[in-house]
Amino acid sequence: MPPVPDTASGVGPGVQAGGVATGAAVTTTSTNGFVVAIDVTQAHVTANPQAGNEFTFGGDITGNDNAFCSLNSTTAASHQPAWTDDGANFTSSTAAFKEAGHNSVLNNITIKGSMIFK
Repeated sequence: MPPVPDTASGVGPGVQAGGVATGAAVTTTSTNGFVVAIDVTQAHVTANPQAGNEFTFGGDITGNDNAFCSLNSTTAASHQPAWTDDGANFTSSTAAFKEAGHNSVLNNITIKGSMIFK
């Protein structure tokens, strides 16, 4: 069966602290999942993800200096991406997916926050 949505969250607009854009946290409900996050910045992402952050897969910085990263989740817990970013403002969205059970139902997801592109 294909994966199904687990949870999602957003930060927007966010203000960085010490050059770190801390993304939207999600709390997963599965021990077999995948989480993806995006940092849409007004400046430049310089480390994707930030050193030491659990989001270690993906690590793509786009041509307009935004960044995507992902995590293969093996724990039902809170997960929060972070990027090193030399700007002041950013928006972030994080979405988690989980393995579908035999009788799982696809639930609607509400993404909090907004994506702002300039």
